[in-house]
Amino acid sequence: MRKLGIVLLVAALALAGVAGYRQWDRQQGLAQRQRDAELASAAVEGFVGAWRRGRYDRLARLTTDPGAPVARTHRQLLRATGDQRVELDAGDIRMRVDQAWMPVTVSLEVAGLGPWRYDTRVTAVSAGNGWSVAWSPETVHPELGSGQRFQRVRRWPPRGMVLAEGGRTLAAGSDLVRIGLRGERVRRRRAVIAALARYTGAEPRAVWAGLDQAANRPGTFVAVTTLSRADFDEVVDELTPVPGVFFDGHERLTALGRRMPSNVIGRVGRLSDAQVAQLGDPYLMGDVGGVSGLEGAYERRLAGRPNGAVRIVGRGGRVVTTVRRFRGLQPRSLRATLDPALQRRAQAALSAVGEPAAMVVLDPRSATVRAVANAPVAGFDRALFGRYPPGSTFKVVTTTALLAEDVVTPSTSVTCPVSATVGGRSFGNAEGEVLGSIPFRTAFFRSCNTAFVQLADRLRPAQLLAAAERMGFNVGYGSPREGTSLPGVVGGSFPQPRDGAEQAEAAIGQGRVTASPLHMASVAAAIAGGGWRPPRFATAGPAAQRLPLPARDAAVLRRLMHLVVRQGTGTNAAVPGRRIAGKTGTAEYGSGDPLPTHAWFIGFSENLAVAVVVEGGGFGGAVAAPLAADFFSALK
Repeated sequence: MRKLGIVLLVAALALAGVAGYRQWDRQQGLAQRQRDAELASAAVEGFVGAWRRGRYDRLARLTTDPGAPVARTHRQLLRATGDQRVELDAGDIRMRVDQAWMPVTVSLEVAGLGPWRYDTRVTAVSAGNGWSVAWSPETVHPELGSGQRFQRVRRWPPRGMVLAEGGRTLAAGSDLVRIGLRGERVRRRRAVIAALARYTGAEPRAVWAGLDQAANRPGTFVAVTTLSRADFDEVVDELTPVPGVFFDGHERLTALGRRMPSNVIGRVGRLSDAQVAQLGDPYLMGDVGGVSGLEGAYERRLAGRPNGAVRIVGRGGRVVTTVRRFRGLQPRSLRATLDPALQRRAQAALSAVGEPAAMVVLDPRSATVRAVANAPVAGFDRALFGRYPPGSTFKVVTTTALLAEDVVTPSTSVTCPVSATVGGRSFGNAEGEVLGSIPFRTAFFRSCNTAFVQLADRLRPAQLLAAAERMGFNVGYGSPREGTSLPGVVGGSFPQPRDGAEQAEAAIGQGRVTASPLHMASVAAAIAGGGWRPPRFATAGPAAQRLPLPARDAAVLRRLMHLVVRQGTGTNAAVPGRRIAGKTGTAEYGSGDPLPTHAWFIGFSENLAVAVVVEGGGFGGAVAAPLAADFFSALK
């Protein structure tokens, strides 16, 4: 019995020892797993942190294979997509016996295309001396294999058309030249690469890839880069002698478009760095787009947005898979307000002018630009960008102030002496004209300077300024986004007079007052249509709000301007069977005795308003008014 008790005691002690050992073993295993978890987390988080901060040279040292192309592969992702740094959103780490991994969402911006997000994971394994990341190309992207790389593909859709009033095409396709290769004609690859890199800005790697492609496809034109025709013309002599380099071009302007004002339609070319920065997403350095005129003003509408993709390619550029697609935006055509028939007639009206001249034609109902003509045709576009003193054409603006402030009515008696002194300065009339005491209507249609400077002295400076601004002076022409204007076109400038003498000369369109022919056409259109709007060159977008003229004052101005053509200084603008209203201008400029003068005429007939200027032409009634008559007489 005693022996049995001893045996049971020994057995009990043995069982207790085993249980204790197991408990100790479990505790030891739990501690090891905790240490493994901490080491694995440190390895994964260290790798993710270095990746996030862009410390690519450090990444390989955190992996099981420090000789692997870790940094090169991570950097190639950035080079291919055009981003500077990835953003990583790390999840919770997960453990197995000898492996740990962390899910990671990679976010980056694919240059010129848009955002890209994808999921991958960073895996760590237990090595003999601790835990390290088991890196492979799949760490960068789950579909990336050994020896493969990322490739960005980006293509703009065919550009939208520019149409004339009536729907005829002015510009279509692309005014571009593709520079490419024919493999069977290439002699020295390095010469081709050097020439295209130097004269076209093509990336040497892209040229090398094109050479490989051309070598595999003899007899086929392989495009490498694209230049605007203007840029191409500058380098064609250098590229032509290079064996294997060929060109393929397309002119955007149609035959009709080439007869229209080039500064209005504009041109397509390689965008400058400043233009790319102003346009923003999705534009990149080297992109081709509208650089002037309507092509530039409505670039986003005409260009759309590029399509593209991020692909994984193998050796030789073979596409393995596409990992991200970007859907672009189709361009839209643009209807310009130019009328080919009116443009032809406006240009014909200036054909016999010996001095530089310009004519602008607007529709008074909408302020849409129907024709823009210059003589000479080539060179400076004085119709849109010229700045001239408007001379006596500005008297229509001064009259709006006089009417608004009840200073005059058409029958108010005024004096027109040979000279008048205002603010200590003496003013005279053309050719010393003296009319004596006359109704205001006569002072207007005979364009008496001395009457106007005396009347202006009865206005406060702010009143004349307000009248000028109601006619669009000092008013911005808006932006293409509002469908109103073109970049750089010149409007009207009316600085507030500083004294009586300056107000007197401003009242007759001299001194610091300036305007373009485009703007003075808009003034004529404002009187015909009952209010001022900024000129419009395209029908896209809503029309700008009109600055209304009081109906009574507008009606008086129209009657006065009809008198100018019927019996005043503008009789040379008269056309039998057509009712024409207008105002002449003879604007002094420069120096000399007598001062040279620009010849002006502004006016309207039915649904067309016009402004004409002839630089150094002399008297507006004798030189500019007949040009308006030539234009109106050619209309049916």
